[in-house]
Amino acid sequence: MKYLMTVKSSIIERLCHAEHMRDFWCERDKDRAAEYERNAAEIRMGFDSTKLSAEIGMVQGRARVRVIDETDVVRAFCRLHNSGLHGAAFRGVSVIINPNAQTFPGAYHGIPESTYFNATYDGRAWHVISVWRRQCGTKKFVFSLTPAAQNAIIAAALDAI
Repeated sequence: MKYLMTVKSSIIERLCHAEHMRDFWCERDKDRAAEYERNAAEIRMGFDSTKLSAEIGMVQGRARVRVIDETDVVRAFCRLHNSGLHGAAFRGVSVIINPNAQTFPGAYHGIPESTYFNATYDGRAWHVISVWRRQCGTKKFVFSLTPAAQNAIIAAALDAI
């Protein structure tokens, strides 16, 4: 299968930590916040996103609103990681992500479009499979779970009770 970009879980974990610490220190100590931002930028530079950048550029064309870039993709992976969606139980999970999901008033004229991407998890890394534009939806994440992933989510919910 052809992947547009692959990001290992360990790298996502490091990036999530660096961004969290940057946000934590943002108001308290500007120098520390800048240091964590440099760390996060250095981690982001380690991704090979040339195929993904080319695909996003081709799909979005001349679009100006509700567009994405590689940073949005990595942030979505951080949100998935922070929600606990990683580990062997989640191998084979597929997710369609729309970072710009929103609703529009009835008086809005036209059909608003947004850029979506599809990613899958293989137990060690997230892989971006495809990118496309279509009518903007209201859901940021749409999951396709394996039975093992469903059982892991139910078990975690029962443990939380």
